[in-house]
Amino acid sequence: MARAGRPSKGMTLSKHNIELAIKSTQSMGQAGLYMGVAKNTFKKYAKLHGLWNPKKSSKGIRKTGNVGSQLKHDLKAILEGKNPNPYREDTLLTKGIREGYIACKCGNCGQDFNHIDISQKQPPLILDFLDRNPMNTHIDNLRALCFNCIYILRKGVLSFDFPEGYNQEFELIIDPILEFSTYSGSTTDNFGYTATYDDLGYLYAGSTAFGTGYPTTIGAYQLNYTNSLGGTDIAITKYDTTGTQRIYSTYLGGGNDELPHSMIVNSSNELFIYGTTASADFPTTSLAFQQNFRGGPAFTPSGIGVTFPNGSDIFVSRLSTTGGSLLASTFIGGSGNDGLNTALKLRYNYADEVRGEIDIDNQNNVYIATCTNSNDFPVKNSFDTNFNGGQEGCIIKMDNQLTSIIWSAYLGGTYDDAIYSLALDNNDDIYVTGGTASVDFPCTANAYQTTHQDPISADAFATKISADGGQILASSYFGTPQYDQSYFVEIGSNNSIYFFGQTNSLGMQLVTNANYSVSGGGQFIAILNQDLSSVLRSTVVGTGKGTPDISPTAFLVDVCDKIYIAGWGSNLGGPLSTLNLPITTNAFQADTDGNDVYLMVLDGAL
Repeated sequence: MARAGRPSKGMTLSKHNIELAIKSTQSMGQAGLYMGVAKNTFKKYAKLHGLWNPKKSSKGIRKTGNVGSQLKHDLKAILEGKNPNPYREDTLLTKGIREGYIACKCGNCGQDFNHIDISQKQPPLILDFLDRNPMNTHIDNLRALCFNCIYILRKGVLSFDFPEGYNQEFELIIDPILEFSTYSGSTTDNFGYTATYDDLGYLYAGSTAFGTGYPTTIGAYQLNYTNSLGGTDIAITKYDTTGTQRIYSTYLGGGNDELPHSMIVNSSNELFIYGTTASADFPTTSLAFQQNFRGGPAFTPSGIGVTFPNGSDIFVSRLSTTGGSLLASTFIGGSGNDGLNTALKLRYNYADEVRGEIDIDNQNNVYIATCTNSNDFPVKNSFDTNFNGGQEGCIIKMDNQLTSIIWSAYLGGTYDDAIYSLALDNNDDIYVTGGTASVDFPCTANAYQTTHQDPISADAFATKISADGGQILASSYFGTPQYDQSYFVEIGSNNSIYFFGQTNSLGMQLVTNANYSVSGGGQFIAILNQDLSSVLRSTVVGTGKGTPDISPTAFLVDVCDKIYIAGWGSNLGGPLSTLNLPITTNAFQADTDGNDVYLMVLDGAL
């Protein structure tokens, strides 16, 4: 993505480009015009690079004239490299977009600007030369870049470029800083589980509260703690962008325990919460898909202070923007435990029972990826409606009002399987990932791995499902002869599929085409192609002790394909620790007692 500096709206005034312009025009005067800059500006930079020669002919090869005028209109020949380019870069880009040769979207992050009428307004794009040679106008060398993806490379230093400048009355912040950090203010025990944000930058925190001391706000949907057994209710708080004010704060729950697993905000800034409940009186709405609690066998997760004496159901709830109304809420479940990862082989970390994810597509349909022990789970209209045994992964697509299931499916083999994360591509095909102990997990013929690698513990898996739920488009194991599980999936700017998980793999077994790795690292990051048939890049990170260091809690791939991972280390429930993990110079926090959150950012090249 590196590109040279841009002191003007014409060509880049680097030494290399000035030499090319002089060679092409055989004239000092015409070279400046050729590059689209004023003569004095060209003269200044030519002198700077020791290239100014006032004795050189001022006639040279002109940009305009009869021959030039004919060439100017032969855009196809210019983009095939047959004719020289008489245009400034911005003009060539505009013409290329208008005539359909160049896509009106960013070639790096994919942001689309086709909604802009190019005859009326220039889209916020510039022309980028992949080989950094502006004389090479072959179409294969060209792409458009949005202003968020423009960089300058000077003497080996990469920095941002701002073609339209920026408001110098305000501080320019490029590197991420801590926006805010706050306590919840709860006077009762309060365990955090999930968080999300909306388009306005508000933060939503989801947790469990063990009593009456969680701070609620006037007008909130549920002001009071309702657990009659002294266990947990869910606690939800929406913070402003500075973290100094609560927009709303509410309990959500019934007479028994609840856990929030994942949250997402829709296009109307309404919050959706997916979780599990033991409460038969958990609040549902009148048109809900399932108004009755079905439960299952008694189950108590290890060490998190909750119990499910009558089993668990999934719940999905939708809160209004103000937090004052429950707009929709439903149970989802069968006669077994639903939503909780109860499989011993798949529970490596503290609170691994509380995984799964909720997401929303552009039509505001709702997706839940999780697991179930119910052989009568409500599955329909999908590639697999038959219970295969053990614990199954499951995927559900619902309408925005939570009144009906559009399609739902089991995903797994004859042993235990669990889905932890999902991602939607531009076609609303769904990628899911998780862990499996099944040697007959459904894999497709051209998959990267079609056989289970570890006969004793879990392998990771990745599966791509069609938007209508009708078929598995691609599916693969991802593992080694040791423990591996994938906890998160994301989609990059070029539609590559990114995974973040844990491994006990030896040495560099999971390292492919990576610049950075730690032999024996216990966390893997893998990038696969869209059909999950090959690994493009992968690496392992951590202390190198040969087992995981952190429990994965968050994963993001940004518009420039930078990779963000987060997790926490603690000896609760396993040998996890943040001690001796690598940190960078000027890290926000350089010291740890081993029981902290850990953050790492890598570039897309790993």
